[in-house]
Amino acid sequence: MKKMLLVPMAAGLMLSGCSMHEGSQNEVGGTAIGAIGGGTLGGLIGGTATNSTAGAVAGIGIGAILGSIIGNRVGASMDRADQAAMQRASNQSISNNQRASWDNTQDNGHSGWVETIDRYRDDYNRPCVVQRHHIYVKGRERVVDQTMCRINGRWTPLD
Repeated sequence: MKKMLLVPMAAGLMLSGCSMHEGSQNEVGGTAIGAIGGGTLGGLIGGTATNSTAGAVAGIGIGAILGSIIGNRVGASMDRADQAAMQRASNQSISNNQRASWDNTQDNGHSGWVETIDRYRDDYNRPCVVQRHHIYVKGRERVVDQTMCRINGRWTPLD
């Protein structure tokens, strides 16, 4: 069994090497972790379902590939520093009703700005806002609208 666990680990390292050409550390780490986890889980499921070593090996291969793809996409998303900077800008925009910028270009090249585009009270008479986030990742802009209401003293996303 220990030998079978080495296969997804090796696959994870190989597959993470494939993503290093342009990916961030988050993508590389996500690929490796996804491949290891997916391969291990695939091997256990494949071996149990077929009660054979061949089934386990096939499960490891399929699990490692699927796990690496999923892990890579998760790792490609914004990291914690991005999210914290965006949250500060969001709070600033709510407070002063002006556009607020955030910048994490020193760490990973991500940046953006947010503006509060609507204010209202919901059916429970809570203050709510709609914000438009302009997020720049690897030179591409993504625009996301987000609705938040003040619940228990905190601005809480509804969508």
